[in-house]
Amino acid sequence: MFFSRKPKELVIENGVLIEYNEQDSLYAPNIMIPSGVREIKNCVFQSQSIDGVTFPYGLEKIGSSAFYDVWGLTS
Repeated sequence: MFFSRKPKELVIENGVLIEYNEQDSLYAPNIMIPSGVREIKNCVFQSQSIDGVTFPYGLEKIGSSAFYDVWGLTS
C-alpha cells in the first residue's frame, strides 16, 4: 500500500519550504518538493518517517537538521 503526500502538507512561502504537516499513514511517504522551492528551512522534516525525497532543480539551500533523525529514508 502506498500513500503519496498531497501538496497541502508542504507549507511553502516565497520559494521557501517552512513546514511539513505529516498526515497519519501506514507507509512512509515519498515527498516530491515542487519546482520553485529554492530553500528548505531548518528542521522541516526532523524525526519524520519518509521513504524518499525528490528535490527540484534550482534548490539552493537545505537548512541545518532539515532531515535530522529521519527514519526509513532510502532515496
